[in-house]
Amino acid sequence: MQQLPASDPRRWDYQPAIHRAYLTKRPSGAPWGTGQNASWFFLPWHRMYLFAFENIVRSLLPEAERADWALPFWDYSSGAPANALPPAFRVPTLPDAMRNPLFVPARRASVNSGAALPSTVTDVATALAETHFTTTDLGASVGFGGPRTGFARHPAAFGGIQARPDGPVHVQVGGAAGLMSDPNTAALDPICWLHRANIDRLWEVWNIGGGANPTERAWLDRPFRVRIADGSSTRMTARGVLDTVTQLDYTYESLPVNTGVRKRPPRAPKLGRPLLIGINHDPVQIGRRGATAHLAVTPVPEQTTGAGPGRLHLHLTDIDGSTNPGVVFGVYLDLPDDLLITALSDNHSGCLSDSSFDPARVDRRADHLAGVTAFFGIQDTDPAIAAASRREPEGMRYSFDITDLADRLRARDEWRTDALTVTLLPVAPDDEPESLATDGTAPIRVGTFSLYQG
Repeated sequence: MQQLPASDPRRWDYQPAIHRAYLTKRPSGAPWGTGQNASWFFLPWHRMYLFAFENIVRSLLPEAERADWALPFWDYSSGAPANALPPAFRVPTLPDAMRNPLFVPARRASVNSGAALPSTVTDVATALAETHFTTTDLGASVGFGGPRTGFARHPAAFGGIQARPDGPVHVQVGGAAGLMSDPNTAALDPICWLHRANIDRLWEVWNIGGGANPTERAWLDRPFRVRIADGSSTRMTARGVLDTVTQLDYTYESLPVNTGVRKRPPRAPKLGRPLLIGINHDPVQIGRRGATAHLAVTPVPEQTTGAGPGRLHLHLTDIDGSTNPGVVFGVYLDLPDDLLITALSDNHSGCLSDSSFDPARVDRRADHLAGVTAFFGIQDTDPAIAAASRREPEGMRYSFDITDLADRLRARDEWRTDALTVTLLPVAPDDEPESLATDGTAPIRVGTFSLYQG
């Protein structure tokens, strides 16, 4: 694929350009820049994308090998040794001394050396626990698959599966300057395709566990154009990719047992208008070392557990920046002073010291963890980049259901009723080169931290 002519739509660097049109010279009829993100089309579009890619690769193999070849998936959530980059992607040269095309130096160096991805990054439990594929409620989760949108190429509100593990894995692998940290270049790294296959597999896992896909024709029948194995263009829809076995002729090993019962999408609960009960006063700049925001909060009821008007959601909105710092941040609520002071003081040089990640402190911080942010796609919020695409810049948004966490903190007398402190800290030691680790000007701006009840 790397050796094909530039005009051939099966070429290696043509594939990421389908996701994001980063190349300037476009062959006629190229379906470039059509990748769907922060949208309920995220999962079906990427399934079409993977299906076409797998068949292109298979078509270029010697005929005798085609029937036995399938695109692998990287199950980084299953623990060691799978939580490290597969060995085939870490070796610069092959046994015959030829360059290994699966190895790229533009990754986080420690990942290329075999370091495990943190479990905070690879966690799938939160996403798989989502009960709806999509929702429309202001102030609530947007569901497993993402918010209802039209054609959506740029970051807004991430669905559960894209918020974690999708974006965090991208950034943890890519680091500050790697291919995987930027959606414009991610698919130039061969590991991206195994990562995408795992996200597709997790959609199957969610379905088998009772998760129901949308039934609206706007989702089922929206066509997207893809390039297939012979280089021609075809149109595919979500309706045509829902059953991987009968429609696409593939499945995944070790899937949960499928009972064969397909549930209809559960009716979204009718909630009253969520009440804004907490907000910060000034925008917060997020550098590689993290930052803290303080929210003034209107007192809330003593007990919030359970569905209905008592749910609490934390939102980070109006997020913009020009560069991804290559750091996955944990979002922590009301960290005790000793953990907060230690974390920030350990950061004075721009790199977290090993002492700040000793097991005892990590465990205690985990008790305050609301979720993670990776800012994958933050480049698209930059006004200059938006102007080059002839569009208005859109801010990024994250949403966290913090109800259970708030109740746990309340039970330990660690929940204040008049204020909330939100701290973003790296979930792993900063192992990037010193030239990247220096904080400098904070690349990410979070305009609003808000707390909703309802």
